[in-house]
Amino acid sequence: MKHLLIVFALLMFLACKNDKTATNVSENKLDLKNLVITPELVDSLKKNRIDKLTQLRKTVGRVCEQISKGGYVYFKIKVDSNGAYSEISVPNQEDENTRIFVDCIEKYIVDNNFDFGIIREMPDSKYGAIPRIKSYTLRVY
Repeated sequence: MKHLLIVFALLMFLACKNDKTATNVSENKLDLKNLVITPELVDSLKKNRIDKLTQLRKTVGRVCEQISKGGYVYFKIKVDSNGAYSEISVPNQEDENTRIFVDCIEKYIVDNNFDFGIIREMPDSKYGAIPRIKSYTLRVY
């Protein structure tokens, strides 16, 4: 019985020593060169981007609240597949308050180094997925 317990403890020690699943996980951004694109990954990245945009909408509503004057403002933001934004605009409004609001959003994004998250599409041909710029319209209260 003693020998069985010692053998079992030794096997557990070796199994834990050889288990490297926790050390293989990188805390850095995803390695895009070795990334296998699956439908689950695409869905996960899309959900991550939506969560980050929701967080941005709520935070901008608090940071730039005096500019929206108690109402709500729609703004459109264009984000490429690597998570970098290229343009922020407020549709159907061009006045001084609109420009100040856009500047407030841009300042928040730059000051906080806001990450929109990468997004990938399923490859639709042998050439792979084409990176696309996506446009999102967010409503800030």
